[in-house]
Amino acid sequence: MSRKYEKKNRTKQKSRKKRYSHRKVRSNRVYYTHEIAELFSITKGTVRKWVQRGLKVVDRGKFGFLIRGEDLIRFLKEQQDRRHVELSHNEFRCPKCRCGRTSKGGQVLLSNFGRRVAKSVSSIQIEGFCSHCGTSIRKLSSTRQIKTWLEDGTLRMKNFERLMRSSNKHINATFIAKEDES
Repeated sequence: MSRKYEKKNRTKQKSRKKRYSHRKVRSNRVYYTHEIAELFSITKGTVRKWVQRGLKVVDRGKFGFLIRGEDLIRFLKEQQDRRHVELSHNEFRCPKCRCGRTSKGGQVLLSNFGRRVAKSVSSIQIEGFCSHCGTSIRKLSSTRQIKTWLEDGTLRMKNFERLMRSSNKHINATFIAKEDES
């Protein structure tokens, strides 16, 4: 393999944040830096960054930091909770902005997946474009939730029954902002 090819591929790899399952960690055990790195298939440098961000260290041992399992579990849960964003009915999590955003002009496209979530409830994909950056945003909802939004006036659309009859139909809809209701 040529060096030019290796260099090209190395620059293509994006650094992205990954979720690490705290279920791999035993709370009653003590871990060294290299053991945590092996457990999550990450580098020791990543574990050191975690320590800088607030992961508690019991002792700096001969083989690196010594970290209690329960502290590692607590740290990983806090990291996951920090990324969690509470959204209102008309908001989506924009992957580019990394926060809750509404769709441009409230305009959305509803698509029936045809998949059943429960006996009488199927899933509907709601798609739109971020009002801030224009990135495509989407989320799943249930037919029951869509009906609730139609009844209370927060969603406006035609032919909901047509959307329910066919699994490949797409229907345009509009979320009504709370300020517009009065």
